[in-house]
Amino acid sequence: MNVLEAPQVAGANDVTLPLEGLSKNSYNVLAMYEKYGVSARLAYNWRSRFLLTTSAANINRPVCRNPTASSDGSAFYSITPKIKWACRRPTS
Repeated sequence: MNVLEAPQVAGANDVTLPLEGLSKNSYNVLAMYEKYGVSARLAYNWRSRFLLTTSAANINRPVCRNPTASSDGSAFYSITPKIKWACRRPTS
């Protein structure tokens, strides 16, 4: 037994807590286009509040994450069969 390690059982046995990392609601929307050497993709993701952990080490209680949303997109243009121009918007 490690005497420096605090027991982490505060919320671990609470059967009313949801599964860790599982949101009640989650939505994903994706749009794609590809024609005449032009390719484009847009995506949006949203998820509702979810349980991160049943017993966080430093506070010894369940911790939840607020709703999150992210989006990304990309566009490609074929200048020649071997050369493409690309533009990307990373996840936010």
